[in-house]
Amino acid sequence: MPHTPKTLTKKPHTPQIGIHIGRINRLRIARLSPHGAYLKVDSSNTQALQKVDSSPLPHALYEVLLPKKFCPAQAQIGDMVQVFVYTDSLDRPVATTQVPLAQCGEVAFLRVVSYAGNGVFLDLGLDKDIFMPSKTPANYALDSSVAVYITLDKSRRLIAKKDIQSHLLPYRARGYVRGKKVSILPFSVSDLGVSVVVDPCYYGLVYLPQSVRDKQKSLESTLAAMGLGLGTKGVAFIHNVRSDGKLDLVLHKRQHADESAAKLLQALRDNGGKLAVHYDSSPESIFALLGMSKKALKRALSDLLAQKLITLTPQVGIELVESNASR
Repeated sequence: MPHTPKTLTKKPHTPQIGIHIGRINRLRIARLSPHGAYLKVDSSNTQALQKVDSSPLPHALYEVLLPKKFCPAQAQIGDMVQVFVYTDSLDRPVATTQVPLAQCGEVAFLRVVSYAGNGVFLDLGLDKDIFMPSKTPANYALDSSVAVYITLDKSRRLIAKKDIQSHLLPYRARGYVRGKKVSILPFSVSDLGVSVVVDPCYYGLVYLPQSVRDKQKSLESTLAAMGLGLGTKGVAFIHNVRSDGKLDLVLHKRQHADESAAKLLQALRDNGGKLAVHYDSSPESIFALLGMSKKALKRALSDLLAQKLITLTPQVGIELVESNASR
């Protein structure tokens, strides 16, 4: 399976100044030694970082060693370098110019390279492999790929976690989102459908079509029938946002229904949030007011009511929910 890590940056956070373990940092060479170059944050050119599972080093450690074998030729004090920071075999922060297959806060498919009594080691593209805890390490074949979430343990060492879903955030966007196009990364398959990461950090489920459910198919055949692949980025459309923030997705947009709902929303906004139209309005009055058929209006009303974007008073009309009036 391809190694296709996708960033899962959690939520926007106040910019932080520091060296972030598990992330690529842009640092300045502060001093040189026989062991390599010592790097510090360039306070004159700090970058706004988004909060993920990584955290800055303590103030006393706002300096990290880039071993000599990774130092650029002709490196000089004051030069800027881009490095990945992690911990070495002695749990000391260290920098490398090697590019990891995934960073802290990302999902990736990584290859099993060796076993331990309480887990397996996965290839992260660095000199040091990343550990994935497991009570049944023998279940993972050498050279097989495993979908994992990259994070830090309590000692701030990089660690791979198999429970991807628990690290994903609930989707809380306001406004009409049904039919919205999203980028997805499939990571597992169940009887219900394909679990995916919705870029950048949400959980979604693409339900199996009935035609696929009715047939006993292998994992590969199921994915192929849906035009998806584990670890391969794809596209889907939001069908529903559940109360817990999880997303129900479809692979093909219901174009006409989505356009009718969007058109009705805009008409509400253009008319102060209220319209004298409802399920029992005549086809002629609906077309005169909105330029759509009664069937299209009914679909749009059902969609918007399900999304809790409007309220409806029978025989009177519809009203935009206040929080969406200006959106």
